[in-house]
Amino acid sequence: MEHTTYFGTNQPLPPHRTLKAGQLTCLYEHGNLRYIRIGQAEVLRMIYSAVRDADWQTAPYRIENEVVEEQPDSFRITYTARYEMGEVNFKGTFLIEGRADSSITFRMEGEALSPFKRNRIGICVLHPIVECQGKPVQITHPDTSTEEARFPDAISPHQPFLDIVQMAWPVTDGVEARVLFEGDIFETEDQRNWTDASYKTYSTPLTLPKPVQIYTGDTISQQVTLQVVLSAGAPVGEVDDAISFDLGEERKPFPRLGYARSTTQEGLTDSQVELLRELPFDHYRVEVKLYEEWEKSFLQAAREAQRLQVPIELIAYFNNEAAEQLPRILAGIREQSVIVESILVLHLDSPRTPEDLLRKVYAPLKDAFPGVRIGYGTNEFFTELNRNRPATDLYDFVSYSLNPQVHATDARSLIENVSAQQYTIATASLFAPGKSIHVSPVTLKLRQYPGEENHTGTGLPPSADERQFTELAVAWTLLSIRYLSGADQITYFETVGTKGVLPSDIVEDGAPASPLYQYLKALKDFGPRWIIDSRSGQSLRVDGLVLENEKGERMAILVNFEERANGLIMNEGGSEVTLLATSIKIIRL
Repeated sequence: MEHTTYFGTNQPLPPHRTLKAGQLTCLYEHGNLRYIRIGQAEVLRMIYSAVRDADWQTAPYRIENEVVEEQPDSFRITYTARYEMGEVNFKGTFLIEGRADSSITFRMEGEALSPFKRNRIGICVLHPIVECQGKPVQITHPDTSTEEARFPDAISPHQPFLDIVQMAWPVTDGVEARVLFEGDIFETEDQRNWTDASYKTYSTPLTLPKPVQIYTGDTISQQVTLQVVLSAGAPVGEVDDAISFDLGEERKPFPRLGYARSTTQEGLTDSQVELLRELPFDHYRVEVKLYEEWEKSFLQAAREAQRLQVPIELIAYFNNEAAEQLPRILAGIREQSVIVESILVLHLDSPRTPEDLLRKVYAPLKDAFPGVRIGYGTNEFFTELNRNRPATDLYDFVSYSLNPQVHATDARSLIENVSAQQYTIATASLFAPGKSIHVSPVTLKLRQYPGEENHTGTGLPPSADERQFTELAVAWTLLSIRYLSGADQITYFETVGTKGVLPSDIVEDGAPASPLYQYLKALKDFGPRWIIDSRSGQSLRVDGLVLENEKGERMAILVNFEERANGLIMNEGGSEVTLLATSIKIIRL
C-alpha cells in the first residue's frame, strides 16, 4: 500500500496489515497488535510494550530485524525494538504468535544498554470500553485465589484490579476471553481518567517505590497470552463493511466555547481580534498567580477581553497569603471594569482546590460579585478531580483540563481516545450533581514538559503539536465537542500562536488562517443551539457531530478516518452519504 500524509499531517499512518489467529483478527502496526476482534466484537484494544522514564515520558523506539510470517489462520512475528531517549537506552527482543486455536502470545526479552531511571518497563494490555464496561471479570491472583469483579462503569479513581496473573471475562454470548500474565505482577487502571478509551493492565504496581535505577545489563522477561474460548454453536458474526450513523432523540445544549490567552505572544493585533470575533467565542481564559507581580499582565488581559467583547474565565492561584491577595484581585477586577464570569480557585502547592481555601474566599467573592460562578477543580487531568472529589458544597462548578496524548502520541490513539471524553462528563455529574461542568483548557498536548521553561529553540516548544493547524486537529476538535456534550463550558487551545486557533503569522488582510479556524467559523455561522445525540456503528472508521440551531435546521459534520472512501447509511434504511478518504464533510439534514 502506498502511504501518503494523513489528514494534512507530515506523517502517514505507519505501515500495517491485518492478521488472523483462528477466529481472531487483529491489526499489526509498528510492533503492536491493535483491534483484536472476534467478528465485530473487540476483545482487546491493544497489546504493546512501553519504556517510561522517571518523569513518565514514553521513550520512542525503532524496529530492527522485523520478520512477519503469515498463514491463513496464524502468524509469527519477530523483531528487535531499540528504545532511546535521553539517558534511556534499552533493547527488547519480541516474539508474537497467533495460533489457529484463537490464541495469541506476546513475549518480550529486554536488556538495558545504559544506566537510567525508569517508572515502568513492560507489556501493557488495553481493554476496550464499549465491550467491557460494567461486565463481570474474574481475577486470578498469584496465590491462585480468584476474585469476582466488574469492569468499572463510572470512571474508577483508583486501580480496580490488583495483583493479577489472569483475567477472564465474557466477550459476547458463548465467547470468553482469558489473558494470562507472566514475568511480573500486573494491575489495572481506568485510563478514562486521562481520556484514553480503555482500561489498561500493566506491570510494576504503582505502590512500589519509583523511579527504579536500571543498570547496564539488567534484563526483563515478560509474556502475555490471550485465549478466546467459544462454546459449541456460539455465533461469530462477520465484520460488516457497511457503516451506519443513527440519530437519537436526546439533545444537549451546545456548550459555551472559549479560548485561552496566548502564552507565546504579547498581546493581540487588531486583525487577530477581528478574526477571533468571527468564532464562537464566549469567554477568555486568563491565569493569574496572585503571589507574583500580576497586575500588569491582568490589565493587558482585561483590555484584550474588552476588545474581544467577551467575559473572562479567571484561573486564580493563591498561596498561603490569601487574606492579603483576595482584596487585591477584587480591586483589580473593579478597577479594570472587566466582566469576570467565573473564577476557578487554586493554590500554588496543591493540584486541586483546597477546601479550606475555598471556605475562606467563597463568601467574599460572592459578596463582591454575586453573579460570578466560583469553581472547585484542577488545572490538571480529570484524575486529580476524580481522586479528590469535593466534600463541600461551596462551589458552583467543577473544572478540569484534558489532552489526548498522556500515554500515546500517534494519530490512531488520538482518534480512539476522543470518545472517552464523554465518560468524564458522566462521572463528574455523579459526584457533583446539579453543578456546572467546565473543561478547561483542552489542548492537543501536555501544557508543560520538563525543561520547557528553558526552551529557546527556533522550532516548536515541546508542548506544541505540529499537527495543530491540520485537518487531523479539526477532526479531533469537532468530535471533542460532540463527546463533551453535557459540559456547560469548554476552553479550547489558545487564541494565537503554535498552540492556538490562529497561527501568529496570519495574513493581515484576513486571509484564511488555518483549517481549525475555518471550521470553528462555520460553527459560528450556523449558530448551533443543540448537540443531537448520534451514534456511529463503527466510530473508529467514521464518526460525526450533529448540530441544530434555533431555526430547527440541522447540520452534520462527518469524519472518515480511513484511507479509502466509505459509504455511510444515515439512520436505518436512510440515505447513503459518500465520504472521501480521510476527509471531513459538512451536510445539511
